[in-house]
Amino acid sequence: MALASVAVLVGCGGGGGGGGVGTTTGSIVVGQPATVVLRNVSREAIYYVYMSPSSDSNWGADLLGSNTLGIGQSLTLSNITAGVWDIRVVDGSGHWKEWRNEEIHPGTQYTLDVDGENWNSQR
Repeated sequence: MALASVAVLVGCGGGGGGGGVGTTTGSIVVGQPATVVLRNVSREAIYYVYMSPSSDSNWGADLLGSNTLGIGQSLTLSNITAGVWDIRVVDGSGHWKEWRNEEIHPGTQYTLDVDGENWNSQR
């Protein structure tokens, strides 16, 4: 997995709606790592977060570890290598949501709102 020294910061974030669509904020700084911010604007706590290159068939380790991402909280993943990534979150009921082939540009902050729409069953 190409997540070179990912720093995981969980904290209270600003609310806000969102359709679960990621947006790049700020200008692109070539050669710099990117930052991904997941904002939990759903109605459930998130217990697992996975992120892997789209070319990898395995999710790898849970990025939350023993933490949870509560309603209204944000998770910041730092030092993300630019590229095409897949992201998966799982709530306490085992429902999951994925974003595939998300293009992360160098030196940017990518914000993804995890909303309450279109969750899948864990089966």
